[in-house]
Amino acid sequence: MDSCPEPRLKTTKYFLYKCERNILGVDMFFIFEPASKWSLEIYVNHKINNRSEYSFDQVKELFVANLKQIHELRATPLAIRSLCDEYIKWLETWKGIAVTEACRKYYNAQKQYDRKRKYRNVVGETISEQAQAYVFDEHLNAEQKQEALKSSKDHEQRCTTPPPRRVKTDEELLSTPNKRIVDHDSVVLYLEAMGNKIVQNQVVNRDRLPTGWTDDLFKYLDNAFDKPSYEFKTAIMEHIKNEPENKFRLYCEKVLMDFYNLVDIRSTLSRNIKERKYIVQHISSLFKFYESTFETMVFDWIESHSPATKISKSSTNSGIVLVDGRGTRVLDDKDMWHMEVAGPPSVASKKHTINDTIKSLHTDLFNLVAILMEHLDCPVETATKIKVLSSQIIGYRMTLYTLNMSTDGSFHSSELASAVFPFSFDARAKFKAIFRLMFIFHDEIVEQISIMQNLDMDINYYQGRLVRDVLDIPKGLKDLLQQDE
Repeated sequence: MDSCPEPRLKTTKYFLYKCERNILGVDMFFIFEPASKWSLEIYVNHKINNRSEYSFDQVKELFVANLKQIHELRATPLAIRSLCDEYIKWLETWKGIAVTEACRKYYNAQKQYDRKRKYRNVVGETISEQAQAYVFDEHLNAEQKQEALKSSKDHEQRCTTPPPRRVKTDEELLSTPNKRIVDHDSVVLYLEAMGNKIVQNQVVNRDRLPTGWTDDLFKYLDNAFDKPSYEFKTAIMEHIKNEPENKFRLYCEKVLMDFYNLVDIRSTLSRNIKERKYIVQHISSLFKFYESTFETMVFDWIESHSPATKISKSSTNSGIVLVDGRGTRVLDDKDMWHMEVAGPPSVASKKHTINDTIKSLHTDLFNLVAILMEHLDCPVETATKIKVLSSQIIGYRMTLYTLNMSTDGSFHSSELASAVFPFSFDARAKFKAIFRLMFIFHDEIVEQISIMQNLDMDINYYQGRLVRDVLDIPKGLKDLLQQDE
């Protein structure tokens, strides 16, 4: 009697069960083959038929990793979870080890046959059999050496303790992965061509606490993030004691509820999505709920025209710039925020990032100049406080920047905050950094509204330096001003 039978489904109800295509990382075998055929032997045959370049150990690890992932998905039926768990444990039994070794011999034999067929064309048919055998052995030995070297390096990387991480200096912050590329030749040439000196501020105030970041709100978020999925929805709807009308808490509730509705059935969201879906599904909710909660800004999305850039229109430049998102201040109908997304979350190319950096600086510059042009008689000291904002999303990271004019007429770019988007319910605590970023965004918006209102109230003439005395306007704008005069 076999004391360690290979696990099989105990009910026919799920014999035809297959994984869905949108589950990130699941091998196609588990999508096309029903659960009744999920076994190491059939999986090995599948890899052989698909001319897999993996070693047998890699194939086995991949098989086990897929079973573990399917087992951990909340949407997976209990019977399928049980099958995955039992099969992983069975592979460690004496019978599972025996089947594994048999599959190993079969897989390696088939790969050896494929190698012979592969090199038959290399050897050719015009030379002697002895020469053919010699050439084949040389190719085969070279390939085996390469595989052994690669396996050795992989093992060394897995087993060697990594060196301690070096703390990056302030000068390196803007060159870290998923950040705006400001030192690339194309960006530098663009800034020089614009005739404006844009100083990059590389010091990030990571200790800044925005207005809404109170102890009560902090406790509210911690309480919600500590709850399991079946209590999370209730926790995010709880009011803060003595502050039932707290708008910051209400904003958090709206955003978290939207996120919960995405992960309530399937706890992990796909990263293999296009740029527009990324904007709609992950990014836009932060700003659409900001608009409905605080009523200071209105937003437009995806291929939206940037009005400020049209002031650079000339015979050789259309002045048309399309942005992934733009925010208009309700007070004066001026664009003071825009957003650029460097492609899909999982594939942020360097070329796209560089182009977005140029485009983002370009749009920031013209948004700011468009505002300053309406306040040319404003004192320089006051004008340096006028800012525009932008967000650049590269990969999974969103970073908030500002641009303002310095007293000498140059422009100053600063990074205010940065956060990473969560793609699973288990990563929900990443929203703490996102909310901090959005509350800093809110503080900047409120401050700018106050500055503009004070400018409207102050009609006294100023005898010192004015904006018109120092503003370094790009050539296209200079031509426009001369025509107006």
